[in-house]
Amino acid sequence: MILAAWMAVEEGRYCPDASVDPRRALLGWLYGIVWRKVGHHCKRAWVRREIPVADPWSVQPEPPRDDELLVEVRERLLAVRLAISRLPQRDREMLALCAVGHGFRDVARRLGMPSSTAVRQVGRARRRLRGLLAR
Repeated sequence: MILAAWMAVEEGRYCPDASVDPRRALLGWLYGIVWRKVGHHCKRAWVRREIPVADPWSVQPEPPRDDELLVEVRERLLAVRLAISRLPQRDREMLALCAVGHGFRDVARRLGMPSSTAVRQVGRARRRLRGLLAR
């Protein structure tokens, strides 16, 4: 976008209004360039996740079957349960408390630790769980 603005200046296409503050005129002009570049980018088919076809009304996506969804959900749930079971008991307790809506202060109070320690240990437990789920 900076390159487009620079080229426009060199070609003489930047003609600010003399009655407007020069800095404000330049910012408005650059904003217009950015607005148009982003607009063109967002209108691209691959950004909209569209598949171009000759007759768009003839193509109807096939809805996923319920049994396929259930299998996928069960597999994900099993993976999460296995990952959680591999965590130490203390990490499972902290993550369970966070999952039901308790804040760090509540977790610290329930487990008998300072709040700063609870923040650190919950973060560590989340990283461990994320690592187990990534496998």
